Amino acid sequence: MFMKKKRQRRLCLTLIGIALILIVGCIVYYFAGKNEETEVNGLNSSITNSEVETLETTDSTNVTNDDSQANSKTIQEEIAEVEAKSKKLENTDTSNMSQFEMNSLASERYCLWDDELNSIWERLTEKLPQDEKDTLVKEQQEWITQKERNSDVAGVENGGGSLAPLLMSDRAADMTKVRVYHLAKKFADIQNESFEISADVQKELDQFDYSLDDVLEDLEGQWIFDADRGACIGIERSSESAYGQDDSEWTIWITGGDLYTEKDVYGYDGGCVVLHKADDESSGYTVIDKWDNSVSSWYASSISDLLDAAGLEESIVGY
Repeated sequence: MFMKKKRQRRLCLTLIGIALILIVGCIVYYFAGKNEETEVNGLNSSITNSEVETLETTDSTNVTNDDSQANSKTIQEEIAEVEAKSKKLENTDTSNMSQFEMNSLASERYCLWDDELNSIWERLTEKLPQDEKDTLVKEQQEWITQKERNSDVAGVENGGGSLAPLLMSDRAADMTKVRVYHLAKKFADIQNESFEISADVQKELDQFDYSLDDVLEDLEGQWIFDADRGACIGIERSSESAYGQDDSEWTIWITGGDLYTEKDVYGYDGGCVVLHKADDESSGYTVIDKWDNSVSSWYASSISDLLDAAGLEESIVGY
């Protein structure tokens, strides 16, 4: 009887143990499953958020691009905006400005047109066939050299000094504006856009866009620059000059000085030319400048010296 009860008790304990193992196993399995589910859900959440962010960025970019395309300006509108900004700078009241402030204002106007030139240039050259691009690049390089030299002459014309930066920036801005309109017309044609220049703007561009031939025609004649010596400056058509140089359109001669042609013109401004023989290392820079109905001239060994030459007498220095 006792042995029977003992076996029953042992059986119960065994069953309880098995039950406890099953219960613990279920609990472990449950929580393990929950942890795995949490990790998977967390990863999915991360991927989903990333994809959403990518889509939102793409959508936002598309919207921005669409807005940009919808609001894109024609070349005509673009140039008109630059023109308006330029006129605002030109019409600024400078009566209470220092020379430094006026110089800065002139520089700002030049930078405005120069930035627009660079912008149009980049877009235009991207669309040109290579042969046309090569031709335009060469033309542009020649134009840049002439712009820089003519700007120097604008500063030299008044003997350099504190006013020179303003005059140089103004000349550079005027030439750059003309060039912008020229390139804008080319770009508009490629874009199949209409591009019209108003009569007032065209008149202004014509005023800025004068040639060396125009300047030499204005200076043409024989001019006494030293009455005591009877010294002259002659600017004449080579075909009509006693000193006419072969293979040239113009001959420029100076009593007691050198003979030049239009090929020796370093740069020019309205009523003023600077002469320099590029193939002669000893050649300096001679200025011929017309004021009212008379001509004056001076000389220096370099452009920088001319820009610092505010105190030079109006004569051929060195002759």
